[in-house]
Amino acid sequence: MLETEVQLLELIQITGIRALTIGKTNLSVWNPKYKDESWDFRTADTKEYTHCFHTYPAMMIPQIARELLNQYGVEGEWLLDPYCGTGTSLVEASLFGMHSVGCDINPLVRLIATAKV
Repeated sequence: MLETEVQLLELIQITGIRALTIGKTNLSVWNPKYKDESWDFRTADTKEYTHCFHTYPAMMIPQIARELLNQYGVEGEWLLDPYCGTGTSLVEASLFGMHSVGCDINPLVRLIATAKV
């Protein structure tokens, strides 16, 4: 491929253009979705701190709550988790320096969340 063609394809990918026609030549490219590697937790230890005390279906991994708190949390403020489950977000809020309140309809997970926090 010529250097000019490579530059055109890079320009198309950067700008998000799906196709570009130059003269009679149509340059169609596949534009993959942006992948943010900072949200890849496949190798992360998901059972650190109090997150290892129990098993429960559909547990949120602490790294997700931690990343959200790092981006949007304010130290010293409050976090309300109306579906707190086993309290992963509550533990992470405490580690982050936030106050937290959680609710859940399941009495078992309320007990687990209370024990974890």
